[in-house]
Amino acid sequence: MRIRMIPGKDSIGQPNGISRVISAYFKYANQFGVEFVDEDEDLLVVHAGMTGRDCDVAVLHGLYFTGDYPAPRMEYSVNS
Repeated sequence: MRIRMIPGKDSIGQPNGISRVISAYFKYANQFGVEFVDEDEDLLVVHAGMTGRDCDVAVLHGLYFTGDYPAPRMEYSVNS
């Protein structure tokens, strides 16, 4: 299966939760017949709404940790 992932391995910046998940996908997914491509994909996989277009798979990594830090109001709204 040919997958285009946004953001891709080369476009992740500072280490964070999304970059950690993406790095693991690129490290392990080839063991399951996945080939990551930049075009002509079978599926478009997007993390946390990081594209302005439709996708086949939207990957969300859970709720904001609003109980662990003084979170902005927007994070409470998203969680609800």
